[in-house]
Amino acid sequence: STALWPAFLRWLAAQPDPESVTDPLDTYTASVISAAVADLTGGARHDIFWVTDSSRLVSMQRVALVSGLCYHDAETQLSIHPAFGAWVAFRAVVVLDAPAARFGDSPPPLVRCLLTDADKASARDAMAAALRASDEANLCTQLHGAKGMERDVRLAWAALRDCVTVGRDHRYSEAQLVYHYTKDREVLMHAMRAQPAAT
Repeated sequence: STALWPAFLRWLAAQPDPESVTDPLDTYTASVISAAVADLTGGARHDIFWVTDSSRLVSMQRVALVSGLCYHDAETQLSIHPAFGAWVAFRAVVVLDAPAARFGDSPPPLVRCLLTDADKASARDAMAAALRASDEANLCTQLHGAKGMERDVRLAWAALRDCVTVGRDHRYSEAQLVYHYTKDREVLMHAMRAQPAAT
């Protein structure tokens, strides 16, 4: 969500040489998530599946669906959170080696559809436009690869998220959006320098 961005920028600014950090967002989230898991699991055996580990792919959208975190729209492949809408991104899944009874008698309820009919119609059009702007033969690499997306492709995919009414007030800032889709280091460094100094 948008809460990630300022915390990430503060962390990056605190690094001895921010410009030399390899894959800064992945490095930051791995550090924060690993520390949280170590703190919260109380020594229970666990495994972490990272979105960046292509050798152990997990459908983050499906996990968000079955965990009761988000609604999953099969047509657009958007995960839609009841508060944050389409403005969420998943970095990891933590699997605990613990009896299921510790977590309740039944799985969490699924989140109901959060799209209005107008959202669905707009999303269908936006999805078609995003696919036209993309290289469908290399779509996975284009969407999730290390290089990021070209500007017109990024705008087309961002427009898909903009179709969702719920959570619009949690839309990523322009810098977060551009970096999320393009991994443009210049945009990241500019955003980091523009952050107010920590007090």
